[in-house]
Amino acid sequence: MTNTEKMNTKQENFKRLCEKRMDNALAKISLIGNLAGSQYEKSEEQIEQVNEALSNAVVAVVERLEGTSKDKSHGFILKD
Repeated sequence: MTNTEKMNTKQENFKRLCEKRMDNALAKISLIGNLAGSQYEKSEEQIEQVNEALSNAVVAVVERLEGTSKDKSHGFILKD
């Protein structure tokens, strides 16, 4: 296999995995949005914590893709 063929395979793998993982991530984020319903009670502080965690996670992913960071995200717990 030539270097060009290897590069194409790596690009194809990235595209395939990225599309699948993005679909999964966007679906999970949509589920978080379902918590906006009136059957749930949430504080402004909790909403801000969710917003901050999501924003930080997006920044961390972009930095990893750009090669400027190797930090992986950690779990999320709402603070009281």
